[in-house]
Amino acid sequence: MKIYSIQFILLFLLLSFAKSDKPQFIGKWEAFDLKNYHFVINLREKDNRISGDYCAYPKDLSRMDCSTDNSDKCDVFGRRKGDSAYVHFVSCYSGDTGTAVIAISDQGLKWKTLKNPYIDAAATWNGVPDKATLKRIK
Repeated sequence: MKIYSIQFILLFLLLSFAKSDKPQFIGKWEAFDLKNYHFVINLREKDNRISGDYCAYPKDLSRMDCSTDNSDKCDVFGRRKGDSAYVHFVSCYSGDTGTAVIAISDQGLKWKTLKNPYIDAAATWNGVPDKATLKRIK
């Protein structure tokens, strides 16, 4: 009887301290590798669903794609598939939706835009960068 109790306690302790092998998307991420952009993403995750918001703007501040108040969010939402996630993002600037793939690597959060939201025909800036590596800052 004591052997089973000890085995149960050891198994419980092992499971309690075991690390998840899934990368964690949760947190505030900022791109430091972009010359002309400022790009930050806040992400949450629950049951393989990704949600959050972003802020993107060129460093000359000519346009902004950022939340301006609590009712106007640049939403990010999608689903985890293994170590990556396919996400949609809604531009605060245009209201149009884009798509991207995100993945955790040794360098940080990798962002790859698949489809940029429509900004306007004369836009020289598309909102989010085509590619970025973001570091967790919170």
